[in-house]
Amino acid sequence: MKNAKAPADFIFTEPFVAVKTPTTVSVASGAPHPHAAALFVDFLLSKAGQDLMANQGRWVIRKDGSYFTDLKGKKMQIPLLDWDEKQVELIKLYNSIFSLS
Repeated sequence: MKNAKAPADFIFTEPFVAVKTPTTVSVASGAPHPHAAALFVDFLLSKAGQDLMANQGRWVIRKDGSYFTDLKGKKMQIPLLDWDEKQVELIKLYNSIFSLS
């Protein structure tokens, strides 16, 4: 996509955590509602969207969130302590809904 001069690129957070796979968001070229999809991406990248995702234990890219802790002069995102329990519960629910377990 970059070769076609599309506005696409990866932005790695600082500090970069190599054990965490970067999550991407994109709009398919044949999306039935591309403007709605673009608005959704815009929301996901907004402060409100990033705060929502951070509260779900997801890594986010904005540097102006309230979910960072200062570690020796560097801002680092620390997931909520209860997220591990929620994550296990949600995976079990997902697996039961789609008969995967």
